[in-house]
Amino acid sequence: AEKWLDDLLKYHLIQIGTENQIQFRHQLLQEYYAAERLLEELPRLSDDELQWEYLNYLKWTETVALMMQLLDVETQNFAYLRLVKLALEIDWQLGARLAGEVKVELQQDTVGLVDSLEVAPLLKIRLLRQTKSEAVILSLIKFLEHEDSFVRYIAAYALGEIKSETTIPGLIKLLENKDSFLRKIAANSLEKIKTETA
Repeated sequence: AEKWLDDLLKYHLIQIGTENQIQFRHQLLQEYYAAERLLEELPRLSDDELQWEYLNYLKWTETVALMMQLLDVETQNFAYLRLVKLALEIDWQLGARLAGEVKVELQQDTVGLVDSLEVAPLLKIRLLRQTKSEAVILSLIKFLEHEDSFVRYIAAYALGEIKSETTIPGLIKLLENKDSFLRKIAANSLEKIKTETA
């Protein structure tokens, strides 16, 4: 153990802190190792334990978000869906954030949980945007046809925040809209994508 600690010190992964205590050099390292450890414990934790001990505390948010990126369907038996469902029961924004943190190939399922929430359109757009996932693009494009102009504005803005080329056709269509403010948002959203096509 002493040799391992010396190596960790030598490679600047840990450092000697106040009162001669060992600490990680950067909080992200600590969060990553905590995420790996939490991943090992995940099958043994009940839903209540996950909600009360981890999802309910802000100090665990980054660690759980990192752990979501480590999950896969084969080895974790749909744990990513379980965690997003549990998070949505506590806090919609946390659930949306975690839904977007899983591997891209799993996001359709997790984002679907967020999209299925029965909430007001503006809140749903906010939650979909929070995922930062390309899997929400079709849902956001549907809001571009909403009867409320403010909902359309927020949806166009959210599409720009995703910064994906997949949003380009929907945003270009908005450039032909009679609403000048909506055209401006669409143009700004296209600019954020920063590709030659946009």
